[in-house]
Amino acid sequence: MSEVVLITGSNGGIGAAVAEYLLAKGERNLAFHYRSNSDKIEALARRYDLDPGKHLFQAELCSEDGLTEL
Repeated sequence: MSEVVLITGSNGGIGAAVAEYLLAKGERNLAFHYRSNSDKIEALARRYDLDPGKHLFQAELCSEDGLTEL
């Protein structure tokens, strides 16, 4: 099994910058977390030919239920 990098908060700020950096370097074993709005990270995933349905995960990480769901 390959390792997967989980990028939390990947729809903005530092998380989005890390996601874009890793994608530009050729990394594809990525999972993108977002809390409520996936527009930016969805567009980025599509630009690099990644299926948003397989790489994007919505969760509220401030709650135990959100962590379990993720």
